[in-house]
Amino acid sequence: MRVFLAIFLGALLVFIGVQIFNLHRQTVDYDQKASVLEAEVTSLSAENDQYQGDLRYYENDENLGKEALKYNRKKPGEQLYILVPPKAN
Repeated sequence: MRVFLAIFLGALLVFIGVQIFNLHRQTVDYDQKASVLEAEVTSLSAENDQYQGDLRYYENDENLGKEALKYNRKKPGEQLYILVPPKAN
């Protein structure tokens, strides 16, 4: 009877040890994933700040006009002239 009890308690200890090891391994994995996600949140937050700055810039009509001129756009009522440099001989 004592042998059976010793075997049972030994098996129970092994089972509990394996469960604790698996739980620790999962905790380490989740910590690593959390670190990666925190870095991604930081990166996306910086990107969002950049987009917010761009949005504030483009909300100003004067800035929007400057940007439109870069792409040969014109304001309503304006005429667009394209100046071509003379050919070099």
